[in-house]
Amino acid sequence: MTQTYPPHVKPFLQLMLFILAFCMGIETGGATFVMVVAFPVWTASAEAATGFVHGVRYHFEEGAFFMYSTSLTMLTSVITLIAGWRAPSPMRTWILIATIGFIIVFAWSILYFIPIQDTALKGPAGAKFSPQELETKLGTFVQLNYLRIAMLWIFLGASLHALRLTYKSYSSD
Repeated sequence: MTQTYPPHVKPFLQLMLFILAFCMGIETGGATFVMVVAFPVWTASAEAATGFVHGVRYHFEEGAFFMYSTSLTMLTSVITLIAGWRAPSPMRTWILIATIGFIIVFAWSILYFIPIQDTALKGPAGAKFSPQELETKLGTFVQLNYLRIAMLWIFLGASLHALRLTYKSYSSD
């Protein structure tokens, strides 16, 4: 059974998918940059983590970027999820993967990654652990971050595929 849209819904969904893919591309690119460039600086050792404080020549605070990009991507994900809720299959499946997937990564970041960086790992906060314990926590953090970035790439791909399906559906109308 083919589901048809009212004339205004399909262009809005297509626009939201474009904005979502654009925002997720920026978010995923930024997260990949931080994983490759910034995290290795302060996660290299317990000494590097405890010495990573404001004023150090190589200090880089990625939160200033993600405060805006992640909020915008989250808002776009929710709007796209609502706009695509009744989209025809398989487009709906790809929309759900992209949007709900990003929402899960967002929640995981808020609940784990952001708090542990500032309250347990970086700077003086890391000094409350023994060097071996801190290095174990840093290793876990880095490995989980690799998983988070891989998930972001998958959800970016899902958003791009859903966007592609909107163009296919236009040509079939």
